[in-house]
Amino acid sequence: MKFLHKIVQFVIVSTSMLLSWQAGAQQLDFLRESVLSSLDERDVTSLRAQIREALDQAPDAEVIDWNSPDGNKAGKILVRFSYETNDRLCRRSLFQVSETNGRRENFRFDLCQTDSGWEIAETPGILSQRDRDQLRAFVVDVLDNQEDGLPLSWSGRRSRNNAVVVPLTTDSDVAENCRLTAITLIDQQGQSLNGQYLFCKNAQGEWEYSPR
Repeated sequence: MKFLHKIVQFVIVSTSMLLSWQAGAQQLDFLRESVLSSLDERDVTSLRAQIREALDQAPDAEVIDWNSPDGNKAGKILVRFSYETNDRLCRRSLFQVSETNGRRENFRFDLCQTDSGWEIAETPGILSQRDRDQLRAFVVDVLDNQEDGLPLSWSGRRSRNNAVVVPLTTDSDVAENCRLTAITLIDQQGQSLNGQYLFCKNAQGEWEYSPR
């Protein structure tokens, strides 16, 4: 299943509908031809409950299926992974909503727990491509060469983004050719994102993220 990024406006309106559960027509004027705009009140209520249950209970990397009450629409919910940012639990989630005629829409966003429920995450700013490449190379070097429990710091050469990478274990109880690793990212505004991620070597001997 391939999930695609939508335009910013689409994500904002779609997320507002799915999280606030306010599906008023005025919010969807520009989405007249979208699958989401065809959801009726029963659909929204049903999908809302399924998303909330997935965010509350589903383990990472498990696909949750949804079907509308009348059977004319379907959806898939996938929590890619969970992490903490600014002391809040967050989950990166992928969604797909489709109709029986084959039309489908895909989108992705991060959600964090708040006192009032799940809301769009205020996560550290998006890294530039340069920073992503540099951090990826740094993590690979740590996985290849550093011992368990040793924290290593990274800083973007042309930015004020920073990260701390700590390989935690290489025990066979985790998985052969895998290393569980803690990564903390701190952006230019001081917002932090931290979590534990499992990286395993593929058939070509390259490190890849592996959902646990």
